[in-house]
Amino acid sequence: MMTGDYTIVGQAARVGYLGGPGLPNFVQVYFDGSISFIQAPGFTDIQVLSVTKPATACNATNSFLSALICNKSPQNVNIANNNVTVNFNVNGPNGIQTSNFTMNTGTMAPCSCLNAAISGINFSASGKYIITANASIAG
Repeated sequence: MMTGDYTIVGQAARVGYLGGPGLPNFVQVYFDGSISFIQAPGFTDIQVLSVTKPATACNATNSFLSALICNKSPQNVNIANNNVTVNFNVNGPNGIQTSNFTMNTGTMAPCSCLNAAISGINFSASGKYIITANASIAG
């Protein structure tokens, strides 16, 4: 099964079949040609690999959170031209707290990661906290 953004390039030379597990017959695609897959121009894949919680659990009224943001694309991503915004959301006894971090300098090489950190999150009340982070890239 194919996933992602691809451009199909080929010449009429062979007959083939493309399908995937669990797909009904009407979804399967037949092609006539020699096919190769190339990456679509400008394709970027930014991933939040992990989120690091505060170092201390007691009376933390101004805590730091960080997220490891990775470039899963096979090419460099120029962050100065294509800013990466990381959105943090903390839901817990102190209510919903949100904060954003914008990465706007440098370049991320393929398979490299950068850290995005925020401060000012209140973890002072005891209880369960749900921390989420997502990243988006401009351009």
